[in-house]
Amino acid sequence: MPHQPKGVALCSLQGKRERQEDAAFCLLLPSFCCIAVADGMGGLARGAQASQLAIEALARAAPRLSRGARAEEVLKDAAAVANGSILQLKTREQLPAVGTTLAAAVVQAGTVTVGHAGDSRIYLISEQDVLQLTHDHSLAQELVDTGAVGDTQEARKAVGGVLLRGLGEEDFPGLEITTTALPENSAAILLACSDGVHEQVTPADLLHFAWGSPSLQAFVDAVTALALSRGSSDNITAAACEIGSFPRAASVASPVVLAPAPERRRKSPLLSVGVALLLAGALAFAARTCVFSPRLAGQKAGPAGLLSVPASPAAQHERKEAP
Repeated sequence: MPHQPKGVALCSLQGKRERQEDAAFCLLLPSFCCIAVADGMGGLARGAQASQLAIEALARAAPRLSRGARAEEVLKDAAAVANGSILQLKTREQLPAVGTTLAAAVVQAGTVTVGHAGDSRIYLISEQDVLQLTHDHSLAQELVDTGAVGDTQEARKAVGGVLLRGLGEEDFPGLEITTTALPENSAAILLACSDGVHEQVTPADLLHFAWGSPSLQAFVDAVTALALSRGSSDNITAAACEIGSFPRAASVASPVVLAPAPERRRKSPLLSVGVALLLAGALAFAARTCVFSPRLAGQKAGPAGLLSVPASPAAQHERKEAP
């Protein structure tokens, strides 16, 4: 039978942006696990408000899962409430372009139910491979789907990060929701992340760090640090849930190197050492700014179980957790 959720962790870096507009959520109780990432849009801190409204709506709705509510209903209801709150914010403050993505996942009874809008993603990392459980609601993804361009990276260079669905729309159609069976007798890691992560970090990187990290927190720290070291210009946020006991290494593996040299020539030993030190420094920096979420089993459900990362102009990340 499928393994049960064991732990949760998150990390959010402000990165090169002037403000933090991502928000994230983790909740682990005996009967379920819920994780989510929201990436706000709108500037002047309004994007931060939008993403936080989405996360707060989900945090209020999630405890219903322990009382028998279906995951699909909880995700749909939370998104509808959040969308209404964002529309009220836009009307009250006369803000035409405020919204947020949302990618949320619930692990319960051997399945993972995913709801998403926008280009934040959910990945299921098994011991053998990585499965993307979401399909971006973006113009870039549509260009890829129609065959106009070869991949989303190329498409984003052409059209930018234009979204085709997101919370904060008058005609918001709701989250796209799917349910997937968890692997039988195999551990896994469920990852929610913003585009600041997946634009720089590949599925191969995720599998590499899943195997090569001594803990779930070390995994999300390594993933976000790699995105930062590869030049992400966005906020960088990841939230994860471990299902079963994923095979662990004794220490964090070295980052995967993707960029080949432009021509064949001997590498300077000093240059190689310098690159290694730079990447190691990025990993150490992320480890100092991200904090593990302890298991919340046995604690009172509801906002007290909330672990979220709201906007913070003064720090790379900010943590909220029950005492």
